[in-house]
Amino acid sequence: MKNNILIDHNLRLNKIKRDLDVIFKSNSFTQGKYNQLFSKKIKKYLNVKFAYLTSSATTALSICLDVLNIKKNDDVVISDYSWISTAHVVENIGANPIFVDVDKNTFNMCPKILKKKITKKTKAIIFVHALGNPSGYDEISKIAKRNNIPLIHDAACSLGSKIKNKFIGNSNDLTCFSFHQRKILTTGEGGAIVTNNKRYAKKINLLLSLGAVKIKNRKYLDFVDKGFNFRLSEIQCLIGFKQLNNLNEKIKLRNKIYSNYIKILKNLNFIPQLIEKSYLSNIQSCAFKLPKKIDLEKFMKYLEKNKIDCTIGTYSISNTIYYKKNYKKPQPNSHELFKSTISL
Repeated sequence: MKNNILIDHNLRLNKIKRDLDVIFKSNSFTQGKYNQLFSKKIKKYLNVKFAYLTSSATTALSICLDVLNIKKNDDVVISDYSWISTAHVVENIGANPIFVDVDKNTFNMCPKILKKKITKKTKAIIFVHALGNPSGYDEISKIAKRNNIPLIHDAACSLGSKIKNKFIGNSNDLTCFSFHQRKILTTGEGGAIVTNNKRYAKKINLLLSLGAVKIKNRKYLDFVDKGFNFRLSEIQCLIGFKQLNNLNEKIKLRNKIYSNYIKILKNLNFIPQLIEKSYLSNIQSCAFKLPKKIDLEKFMKYLEKNKIDCTIGTYSISNTIYYKKNYKKPQPNSHELFKSTISL
């Protein structure tokens, strides 16, 4: 499968060579200096109490479901317009992904539809910040609190995005980020979980330690719970740590680029993703709904022929072959976006 880059991260070996020498001389390639530096810097940047590094946003979401004690046959409500991991993490533990259609303007979970999908079996809500846009969060959060349902942010695309001048993740919810190749900050593969909730943090720490704890007067660990090995290597942590320095500048530049796209393309009837007032998107993707007369696949082939990188916005999960076959509940708005939205 072709890796459609779309992003130049401007990572250069000479910028980190001295730090790489430190890692190689230490002979420690995991859980070392740069792991601590990276997690501390994320906490400082987002102004959060707890931050934990993971091997991906997918594994981060899996941990969050475990933290909330989601079991087989529980219902987990998810945004339908998202990367497939949002559903797979639920499906993989035998719980039921309940697809909620999205607003065709923001691309995010529709509050009115969410209200209709909540039942006594609903154990969690996964709200996806589609393509870096957190719009609609406030209303979703109110619904979750009113129904006493935990909220997980699939903020895989949203590092550096804001709600009312507060960074995404600065709450008592569970928030998951991705550091994949296509994200605004990359470690190749990687992710993080952040929260201000002490109880959640204690459980995450235990799970990420494979259930290990220190026992008084012993030189070795013992295991009091199950857990996971979802770690980032020292080299990955170094790469991520270095990129946090100029993240705000990147976000400003992306918003400027997107604004220029909007000015140029609006006369051709390209419709940008709506970012509501009081919300800031990091513009993970420069996404547009195409004019009705343009076929998405033909247009992508045309751009590729002219050496212009592009991809779809993201997926309508309920309309993928697997989920359509097994749940038979395709969502119309997300399907329309899947067939008409392009990332430039």
